[in-house]
Amino acid sequence: MVPAAKVRHLPQPFFPERFRQGYDRVAACWADPALRETAWLKLGPLAAPLFYAENVWLDWRRLHQGRRDLAMTRWQALLAVPLFPLFRLVDFAGMLRALLERRVTGGSPPA
Repeated sequence: MVPAAKVRHLPQPFFPERFRQGYDRVAACWADPALRETAWLKLGPLAAPLFYAENVWLDWRRLHQGRRDLAMTRWQALLAVPLFPLFRLVDFAGMLRALLERRVTGGSPPA
């Protein structure tokens, strides 16, 4: 509300933040059973690759749709494509943990 105000956001540590985001991706299905991905939960830990693949697909789609807004050339975008699966591996670990905890706790989300 104050145009002259200055804000400094502290950078989040990469690995803990990515791990948390992967965990939260699965936990969202516990909180909202109406989500389409909730059906994957019955697969237990085998659902982790599905959550992972969908996240990577959405990253690629956002890159394709927004590369001009980001002032990226086609070559820059092509070079970025293989980075998404690599960076999402930490998310995958969080997803797997969430799915394993769900299995251990007998179906209720961890507190």
